Amino acid sequence: MYEYSEYYLNSNLGKINDNSDKAILNELNYLNPDLDISQLEIKEKNNISVIIKTKKDSNKYFNEIKINYKTNNKPNKKVNLNKLIKKVIFFKFRDKKQNLIFKEIKDINIDNLMFSTIEVTSASDSLKSIDEKAVCFEPVNFPNISSNIQKIKIPSCSYEAKAKYLFQITTGLNINNSKNIDKGGWNLNIDDENKLTDFTSSNKKASEIKNTLSQDFNLSNTNKQEQELILNRDLLHSPKQELSAEPKQRLTAQYVIRLLSIKTNLDLKQKINGTITAKIIDDNNEEQTITLSITEAMQILKKYRLLPSEITITINEDNSVAFNGKAIISRTSESNPKPTFNFYSI
Repeated sequence: MYEYSEYYLNSNLGKINDNSDKAILNELNYLNPDLDISQLEIKEKNNISVIIKTKKDSNKYFNEIKINYKTNNKPNKKVNLNKLIKKVIFFKFRDKKQNLIFKEIKDINIDNLMFSTIEVTSASDSLKSIDEKAVCFEPVNFPNISSNIQKIKIPSCSYEAKAKYLFQITTGLNINNSKNIDKGGWNLNIDDENKLTDFTSSNKKASEIKNTLSQDFNLSNTNKQEQELILNRDLLHSPKQELSAEPKQRLTAQYVIRLLSIKTNLDLKQKINGTITAKIIDDNNEEQTITLSITEAMQILKKYRLLPSEITITINEDNSVAFNGKAIISRTSESNPKPTFNFYSI
């Protein structure tokens, strides 16, 4: 086994899901495959780093070394299935052949994995808010400083009422190391669009809705998607109006629309079953093939405290695991503009 020193150890773990002692040592082992973590213990730990030292009865390795990491507990993230499987293959190999060192993990094949359609439900009750906005022109003042009644003409107003939808996956699943290709826009097919915007209906209770999305729905696209629709294709036109202002009276006039916003947090559940295969090149340049089910793979990660909280293992007849994603859907709709007039004494 290679005798590590602080100068050769890969000590930056990057983002990790769990900062327990066991998880940190296993993440360190993954980055340094021939490191014997049974000879190590954690001395000090905070939110971004730990001090690791060699055990008292061991004469291997370094005295003490600082290991850096970031806890990946942000609400918006993407779980990378390919990277998880690579860790699984490493620990499967390590447990099977303790004395061998691998050089490379390659040819990870997930073609035999089956991904179910996604079940979408609300994570909480919808949040509703109402606001107002002036349209057509800013509020205008018409003071009548004369001693006579004065006729005041109010400008006309033409306006198209709109609805704006926003959808974003906040916890997604990257299956093949793909990057977000779609930049903004609205990339949902009409069936998925209807099933998602269902959760922003003012006539339905979101907690009672359970929909199933199409096979086209992509959990890896975590870009914000926005769409704006015209609610009334005919311009709503309010003609000029004439009002009377009494002497020493000021008139304020404006057209106002009401903005109704509905926002719902969503749970996205997808089942995964099937098998994974991969090849390992060991220190003797020999190629070995490892095959295991997705359930066994996730159980290995769980054993070593490396399983993301978004993945749950379900022991049932289909031997599947479930990915539990998150998303938000919101709708802001505008009402027809209404004139508001107020009179004040000067």
